[in-house]
Amino acid sequence: MRKSTVDLFYEIRIILIFGKLIMAKRKMTEEQRQAAIERLAKARAAKSPAQYKNIHQSVLDLDPDHWRSMHKVKEWIKNAKARAQTEQQSHRMGDKGALARVMTWKAYVNDLDNYLKTGDYTSDFSGMNMESRVQRRCVAMAYYPNGKPKRDIGTWYPDVCATWTPDMENDEREQFGMERLDYTPEGHILVQREDAPKLTKTGKKKREMTPEQKAALVERLAKARAAKKNNK
Repeated sequence: MRKSTVDLFYEIRIILIFGKLIMAKRKMTEEQRQAAIERLAKARAAKSPAQYKNIHQSVLDLDPDHWRSMHKVKEWIKNAKARAQTEQQSHRMGDKGALARVMTWKAYVNDLDNYLKTGDYTSDFSGMNMESRVQRRCVAMAYYPNGKPKRDIGTWYPDVCATWTPDMENDEREQFGMERLDYTPEGHILVQREDAPKLTKTGKKKREMTPEQKAALVERLAKARAAKKNNK
């Protein structure tokens, strides 16, 4: 029984496919193996190093083990995006606090992306899960008109070689003849209720009218009422 052209075609195709699968690995001599190794080494050496055009040079210059190295920060970004996505799903399921956590993780991603591009680390936190708080350091002093340095609680200053505290701030304010301030445990200025600015309601002033304007207004109202009765 003669086979059709289609059957022969499929048999040849099957033979070719299985022939590729069972084809034995080519045996190489020791000289050929060494030559192949040398060719691969030359190809790797000739390959240009990876270029990171969107990464700031100061970030690229950091040691790979540095806590702000490019590879570590990229891992933080990857984890933060995954956490934001997880919290987004929790928000859809009705978790009330999930939306705030979504915004927190997204803000962290934005800060890290900005750091890779500019080299300026602006986030208050660091680490895979924002577990570490960043210690801010002053590099240039600024002053008020009376000569008192402008300072932030929790920032390290070179003129005192220490992290600024509320007690240090109040002592310095007294030296410059300024009133002491009350602070919360977190270092924020505590505003007393009596010192808080009071909001005053400003009512709309009634427009003063001349006798002629009042008479004209009464006439218009009378006409409006008469027209309304006629329409009924």
